[in-house]
Amino acid sequence: MKSLMLSCVLAALLLTACGPEKIENVTLQWHPFSDVSRFFPRAVRPLFLYISEKGCDHCDAMDSLVFSRPEVADFVNKNFYAVRVDIVTDMPITLQDSVLTGSQFRTLLKIEGTPAYYFFETDGRVVGALDSQMDLITFKQMLVYIKNGHFQRTPWEDFLKLPEADLDTIRGIF
Repeated sequence: MKSLMLSCVLAALLLTACGPEKIENVTLQWHPFSDVSRFFPRAVRPLFLYISEKGCDHCDAMDSLVFSRPEVADFVNKNFYAVRVDIVTDMPITLQDSVLTGSQFRTLLKIEGTPAYYFFETDGRVVGALDSQMDLITFKQMLVYIKNGHFQRTPWEDFLKLPEADLDTIRGIF
């Protein structure tokens, strides 16, 4: 019985060691909105614009459950230019020589609620916009969906059936 238990423990350790390396100690590098004008709409990487709001419980949940994850931070840092705007505390905002209030910014981007996520191609075209809290796996799937160009050819429901959408949440990898 002891040898069977020892064998199971060794097998589990070997399987864990053979998998992809876990990413640790990486934080998401948020850039201020004022930096966008330096490179947008001709960016090297796509733009991920995250709209949050001070005091928003769903935004706080995204911070603590999703954006705090090292694998999410690493993936976003490598594949997107991440910009975060607090719709309350970061206002007014300057966009193309216009100074916008929070209300004007909401209207311009058609923000219905926070958190809100906007993805832009390197040429400035909007890839997608969503607003709601997401769980870790859905957010990671969305990042892969956008980064790998699935949004151009595969409906979301069909993408979720692909092996590429089967992402890890336990070991902290993509």
